[in-house]
Amino acid sequence: MPFAIRSALEGRITDKMSIPALVAAAESVSRRYRREEAREGPQGFQIRSQEEALSYAVARMPATYAAVARVLAELRRVLPDFSPQNVLDMGAGPATATLAASQLYDLVSCCLVEPNAFLRAVGQEVTTEFL
Repeated sequence: MPFAIRSALEGRITDKMSIPALVAAAESVSRRYRREEAREGPQGFQIRSQEEALSYAVARMPATYAAVARVLAELRRVLPDFSPQNVLDMGAGPATATLAASQLYDLVSCCLVEPNAFLRAVGQEVTTEFL
């Protein structure tokens, strides 16, 4: 993940919560994920607060960003003339895939759909600087 994006994300987190609160929120999400996903399916696992969304973003965004960026780089290698201008990101979370695409392609428009209000808010905050 580019330094500027990671720095913006971390700045928002440190402005809103302490490191112990971040760790506690991450542990809560992790426990719930392990306990509820198998029993209730993907709907059982939900981010339930701004703190959880921020902890999820700081924990998952770098790896997800790297995976998406790698796939897009390979796509560019295989299809060098492919140059999308529009992105539809369904289940956008904190906008990770769209941010990765925006670093590789000159995007004209992006439509991000995320039903979870807390993840959507994190994505909106971060993307205002980069999209």
